[in-house]
Amino acid sequence: MYDKWQLNRNPFYTRPIEQLTIADFAAREKELETLNSFSKDDGVIVLIGDPGVGSTSIANYSRFSNKAAVTPRYEFKMEHISTGLDMLKTLIYGLATEITKCKLRSKHAKAVLKNFSINPLDLSIGINALGLGVNMKGGKGLPENPMALMDVFNSLVLDIIEGSKKKLLIFQLNNMNIHSPEAQDRIHTVLDQMRDVFQTPQTLWYLLGDSALERTIKDKIPRLSSIVKTWLLLSPINAEGFGAIYEKRIKNSGKNAIAPFTKEGVSQLCLAAHGRIRYAFDIASALIQKYADTIYPETIDVPLIKKEADEKIAAIVGKDNFSPKAKEILYYIVSHPGIGSGELSKGVSISTGNLTKFVNPLIEANLVEKIVNGRVVNHYPIGLAHLLK
Repeated sequence: MYDKWQLNRNPFYTRPIEQLTIADFAAREKELETLNSFSKDDGVIVLIGDPGVGSTSIANYSRFSNKAAVTPRYEFKMEHISTGLDMLKTLIYGLATEITKCKLRSKHAKAVLKNFSINPLDLSIGINALGLGVNMKGGKGLPENPMALMDVFNSLVLDIIEGSKKKLLIFQLNNMNIHSPEAQDRIHTVLDQMRDVFQTPQTLWYLLGDSALERTIKDKIPRLSSIVKTWLLLSPINAEGFGAIYEKRIKNSGKNAIAPFTKEGVSQLCLAAHGRIRYAFDIASALIQKYADTIYPETIDVPLIKKEADEKIAAIVGKDNFSPKAKEILYYIVSHPGIGSGELSKGVSISTGNLTKFVNPLIEANLVEKIVNGRVVNHYPIGLAHLLK
């Protein structure tokens, strides 16, 4: 079949690999189930979200499976989206940009793009769109009327469906994690205002985030669960799940591909995790929560944190289900300077040196022998956060 837009191609020029290997890129069973469902839907996958675990897993699925339709792919920082109107504008910009990248000389798409003001200098404060800062408020002609924007969005959806000969567009909104009450209110507002967009004909929507996103949808936007197909939860993972994942990965990948976790592996956690330090912290916190009262000595050198600890830190660590000692350790990891650092969320960093300090006793006690060590796939380090994402 003639592919006018070249959407049915593999832009990464990679050779298809077996389904079992795909499981290595999507260790979480729930996520793998969803990835498999994509192959049953005759649609073009649209990845929306800050680069991270969600986009990596589904992109690898698209690259290495026999299903070749992998574009468009567009990423933005969720922190810069505060209203449904912001989200809709972002979707419009992303679709129009990708249409032009697919070697289609689309007057319609180019006309849409002219309504946006692009300024690379806005990268630090604007939306991170394909390496450029996008100043949505500085648009030269994009209508502010939501109904008019919906018309533009619908027309782009139809353009892609007709050009690719597919039945629908599959949208996955990545990294919608809720780290604070402010983030919860913001994402609640965005999703609530996006309900009409989610019901656009010939579109299918998946939401990806943490357990707090699930609670927000169930408690505050219950009708949304009947509109979006599902939401994917990548974190946190409980300690009991390590064994089953490890055994399956050994079976699927061969013993030579994965080695037991070591102290040296933990010390390189931040380097291996790169942008996924949030998920590494979730895994470590689950272990510390489970074993803090039995493995750590009473005299462990962990200064008490003031009761008025930053709310963002409190939201990340969690206020419930942690023993006082476990909570004290986790507060210490995210609030004290140490060797190495990585950002957990906006304004909150983690010391990987401190993380290593408190995970090492668990390793020495053989409590995490089933966690896998880092390995390299396609010149990219796969570490704790990647393998158990």
